[in-house]
Amino acid sequence: MKNFFNKIAFAFQRFMYGRYGLDQLGYALLIFYSLVLIMANLFLKRPIWLDYLLMIVLILFYFRIFSKNVYRRSKENAYFMRFYNPLKNFIRKKRTRIKKMKDYRYFRCPKCKSELRVPKGRGKIEITCPSCHHKFERKS
Repeated sequence: MKNFFNKIAFAFQRFMYGRYGLDQLGYALLIFYSLVLIMANLFLKRPIWLDYLLMIVLILFYFRIFSKNVYRRSKENAYFMRFYNPLKNFIRKKRTRIKKMKDYRYFRCPKCKSELRVPKGRGKIEITCPSCHHKFERKS
């Protein structure tokens, strides 16, 4: 039985040779398909346009995986990543800020608008901005 699965895996590897495979845009399409569209399909009394949209996203997902035009697919992925990375970094920054909320306070420098982090519970302190060296007082 193990030999049978090894043969199938090898055959699939040979089939995928020279094809693009899965990337970040593929994962995003899959998440969009599974989370957004299927959930909307459950709550919207199955409109026909949503079924078509589901099929289009699924076809696009499989087309990208099995495509042999690797250069074109990698260009599409790079274009997607130009928009995705700033969003991902913004979410990561906000999540980190929420986790550290109990230990730190965040302020903006009134002069250069850079974000500064100071420890909480120190009373009224004088903060010096590391980028423009402007000094201002705030309660931590």
